[in-house]
Amino acid sequence: MIRRLLDSPVPALAGLCLLLLADGAGLVRLSLLASLVHESGHILAYLLLLGRWPPLRLTLSGIGLRADGLPLSRRQESLLLAAGPLANFVCCGALALLIAFRASWGRYFFLAANLCVGCYNLLPFGALDGARLLALWCPPGHWLPKLAGGIGLAVAAAGLGFSMYAGGTPLWLGAAGALSLAALVRETFSTG
Repeated sequence: MIRRLLDSPVPALAGLCLLLLADGAGLVRLSLLASLVHESGHILAYLLLLGRWPPLRLTLSGIGLRADGLPLSRRQESLLLAAGPLANFVCCGALALLIAFRASWGRYFFLAANLCVGCYNLLPFGALDGARLLALWCPPGHWLPKLAGGIGLAVAAAGLGFSMYAGGTPLWLGAAGALSLAALVRETFSTG
């Protein structure tokens, strides 16, 4: 039951609606645009590698490409996984050039959102690109991906807990973060 709920797009869309309602400064919208840049990088790489549109899924932990069982070499799969963060970092470079000519708060925030999305997706836990790249290049059943995922999740949980304890995170945002961490824990430790 809980697995079906976490894999369903309905809670993700409901949470997204609540976040957009509470987003007076527009930071959620900029983060969503940075996520769109990220997924566009994966989609472009998928189209170039396979010549067809990829199947997508929306869960509480984000939007993902269903790439399991594809006839890709390790190098091609690495390119597919790295394409998302690379798209975010290329966008950061383009925004830095735009900022050099004419700075604005929107450009600074969008640059920061792209940097955060790119770096976040390189973290070694859950079904994030970093964890999948690490698992791809480690021998099957190796302990390093699980250890890196466990350490990353422990640091993320400690950071969220401290931020909530210190009063820097609103309760609703802390609850959203806790749900995301729960989904990442399930993804990190449920697969072999």
